[in-house]
Amino acid sequence: MSTPVTRGTAGRPPVSAGDLWWLVPGFALWFSALSAVYALHHIGCTFGWSAGAIHLALASALAIHLAAIALFWRLEMRRVRGHAPDETGRFLHWVILGTLLAAFVKTLLTIVPALFLTVCL
Repeated sequence: MSTPVTRGTAGRPPVSAGDLWWLVPGFALWFSALSAVYALHHIGCTFGWSAGAIHLALASALAIHLAAIALFWRLEMRRVRGHAPDETGRFLHWVILGTLLAAFVKTLLTIVPALFLTVCL
């Protein structure tokens, strides 16, 4: 026996599959930032960049990724303002904002310390 799908007020599911994809960008960007920092560090050490150039590249990668997470935060705020979500939609909105905030903080906590370490031992 299958469980019936709960429908919203307009006869459609309360949350679309497209809405669920908004859970992905925050931690995808965190993973991208972590990968970029490791790659830039390795490339810089391999090609003999100065410590200042490596730190600048790492800081730039960090800033770009943090700005992208902030952009997704802003887009999520606009997306919800565009329509009046029901209770499930409001919950999902807060979960999405929570994942973006967690990804922002996690990006800071995992990458900022790398800016203060000795490079290319």
